[in-house]
Amino acid sequence: MRFHLKTVWVVVAFLVTAGLAAAAVSSANPKPPPAWQRAAAKLKMPVFWPTDSAGMTLKGVVTKRLDCPKVVEELDASYALPPGGGSRRTFAISEGRPYYCGNPGESSIIARPVVHGIRGTLTCDWVAANRCSAETKAYPNLFWREQGVVIYMTGLPRKRLLDVAESMQAIQ
Repeated sequence: MRFHLKTVWVVVAFLVTAGLAAAAVSSANPKPPPAWQRAAAKLKMPVFWPTDSAGMTLKGVVTKRLDCPKVVEELDASYALPPGGGSRRTFAISEGRPYYCGNPGESSIIARPVVHGIRGTLTCDWVAANRCSAETKAYPNLFWREQGVVIYMTGLPRKRLLDVAESMQAIQ
């Protein structure tokens, strides 16, 4: 009887350990929301989504084609910020291959942060210069190229923007 009870404890310990490992893997590889999955299914380019959207609500992800030379594929995603999240109320992610077709306006480079080991560019629109001062860095624009896709983000304070950028994962 003692041998049998010992075997039961070994099996229980194994099952508990396996369950904890599976939960850790599941939380380490979160599943993209359906809107992101649908966009990725429509495009051939790698699509990146933020696993860290703390407090923000996904409003939508839209794929599109524009009359821009050499732009093959593109998408836009928008998130509503939580109450007190800032004056813009919207956080935007745009992705395109081989680049994103848009007019970011006149802007100044304020930093060259590294995202996923890749040198990015943090800019401030000249219109928003008073909000993107050296002191606040409130609503800069961030873009970098990863796996042949240009990723562009705007609408969050600098530190939060960089945190969300680091959380971006390709949809498999």
